[in-house]
Amino acid sequence: MDSLVITGRLRNRFLEAATLLHALDPVRGEPTTHGLEIDGALQERERFLKRKFLDSFALLCAPSKGGDSVSAACMEEGQPEGTVVRLASNCGVKPAVLAQLQLIVNDLNQIACGESAREKEADILSKIVHLDISRLREYVNYIRSHQTVLPHSRLKIQEQVLKIIPDLSQSAMEAFLEWLGSMLQMDGLEATPETEIIIRYLKLAQNARHNYLEPLKALFSMEGFHWQKWSSSVFKLGRYGVASKALSQLAAEAPHLFNPMTVHAVTAPGKVPVQRQQVSLSRTLRRIAGATADQYLSRLAGIWAGSDPEQSFHQQCPDALAVHAELQLAAFYDLHPEHRPSFRFIGVSKKSCYLCDRFLAVYPQSMSTSACHQKLYLSWIPPPTSSPQVYATYKTLVLKLTQVMEATIRQELIHRLGGPRRQVPPDSTCGVSLSGLTERSTIPVVSGALLSSQTCLEPMPPQFNKRAENVHGSLEILEPMCVLPRSASSLPAATLSGPDSNMALSRDGEWATKNEIQSPFNDIVAHFKRADDVSKQDIIQISDVIDPETHTPSWAKLVKILETESDNDIGLRFKKDTDLMTLNGQIPMGNQRQLMACLQYVQNSGKLNLEILQTKARRMTMKQRKEGKLLLFGKSNDEMKDGARIFNAVLFLLYHSGLSSGGHGLSSGRHTGSVVCKTRGGFRQMGKGGGREKGDAR
Repeated sequence: MDSLVITGRLRNRFLEAATLLHALDPVRGEPTTHGLEIDGALQERERFLKRKFLDSFALLCAPSKGGDSVSAACMEEGQPEGTVVRLASNCGVKPAVLAQLQLIVNDLNQIACGESAREKEADILSKIVHLDISRLREYVNYIRSHQTVLPHSRLKIQEQVLKIIPDLSQSAMEAFLEWLGSMLQMDGLEATPETEIIIRYLKLAQNARHNYLEPLKALFSMEGFHWQKWSSSVFKLGRYGVASKALSQLAAEAPHLFNPMTVHAVTAPGKVPVQRQQVSLSRTLRRIAGATADQYLSRLAGIWAGSDPEQSFHQQCPDALAVHAELQLAAFYDLHPEHRPSFRFIGVSKKSCYLCDRFLAVYPQSMSTSACHQKLYLSWIPPPTSSPQVYATYKTLVLKLTQVMEATIRQELIHRLGGPRRQVPPDSTCGVSLSGLTERSTIPVVSGALLSSQTCLEPMPPQFNKRAENVHGSLEILEPMCVLPRSASSLPAATLSGPDSNMALSRDGEWATKNEIQSPFNDIVAHFKRADDVSKQDIIQISDVIDPETHTPSWAKLVKILETESDNDIGLRFKKDTDLMTLNGQIPMGNQRQLMACLQYVQNSGKLNLEILQTKARRMTMKQRKEGKLLLFGKSNDEMKDGARIFNAVLFLLYHSGLSSGGHGLSSGRHTGSVVCKTRGGFRQMGKGGGREKGDAR
């Protein structure tokens, strides 16, 4: 059967939303660095090593720079032929790369059979250098280009490090300076083969993050030398040495996985061409902003410095779409469930993009990666499939992603249009670390295992709070798509002031903003909606209300966002003095202390959804409650307005909160595809059958 590719209106709608969201800001949040140095006390040793193995293997599978070589890897255990490492690359795994990777795996099979891991490590490292020499050569050349720095700056370097780390011992300082001298002044290499030179640097660099991260960070604010970029090159070079240790360590400690182990690759689907004229900015704005579409169209024209925003929109749309490596693996296992791994982890050579991360978060098979850089790539497309059932699942997931992006665009239009963009983070990571590979005692403190509570987008539970009896001026705050932070809040981050005062280097050597490192609530997203007027809604990411001084969510900043100007047709018009917000209809949230307590309460309870109601003095009578008034969408049945608008709002809520049953006059036949809403004229059902069931909706 031919592959089924998502096309038509759904793809156009998805592409329109993605293009506009990318045009507003291509960075959709703070980068997550949750797979390298997270507390893994609850993780089994073997799972910990397998995660490091897969991330390392994916890194080796990407021998060149650029998006085309980005790779992913999964491990299939218990196959008839033994353990299979399944690989994918954005533009396909080349046969030569696959053959060299199998040679490395052959060495690992020998370690599992009893050969010394220490003796085989040199062979493995040599094969890694041969496979990835083009990238390694670039790192080494940059490191060696700064050989003249140390002789003139040794004393200044020592003073700067002691200024930031005054309690650093003399022996530690001497060890750091000796290592730095070896990196900057490696002599006698004129007649040394290039491969041997790279191996020497690689062995020195692999200990940089593990042993000298803090002194290196102390140099970032030092003038006269780009220590940040230099250190980043050292870290990236060192990850290949760490990768060789990660591979051999798994073979030594889990030989049953190499009985034997083989490497296979999936075939990458071809790129899908796109006709730019199929997308429309005005149509997108009408769908998202309604009557205010023309207003935002003119504002975008000014921001994009062009007289024709539609033409600018077309130019930003990509010419072709490609399936990313992570989703190629997911699609392969959907078609071949007999190969689906029990260990649902995808190793990646680079952090996953925003759309891959969101797709996997709602993917039914619960697969995950180690990190996400939160950048939106317009050339993204869901994988094709030959299965009609899988195709239907992908369409549903794409629709959910589209609706999330449209809700986010609505927020951007209200609050951030024309404002500063987020800083663009790097795509690449510094790889896995040495922590826990050879010293088991370090695992409870720092490990590379991904916590079981990974980022996910889950629908809201099918419930309305029966304690919230307000029928006047109600403001409902929903979190139908909540992203829990995957970074460990227990790990402190450096706050050294460097060339960019808003950036810091976390313990795993990843660049990120200070807010990302220090606030555990950054990725939580809340969807706000007024109960008395469903056209008034907003979606706010908690990172947008982080106080830059305290690095904690600010009640004042949240209120400022909610108090939208009254002339904004799609704003909330929240009134701080008259509106009271409550969590679950009973826990008040009206100040900084209560906001923090509510956020922590939700995290502690393990729930992914947050529902907050704004109440006023007037409350529902017992009779009204028994009649099942629709609390969320009107003051009372008699006061409800246009029925079509109500039905659209109901569908919007269902798509974004996953309601399977309703209350207060609302029911959702999620499994039958129908929605019944009680209104003044009777009942109306929308769904597979369409039309009315009883009465006349008004």
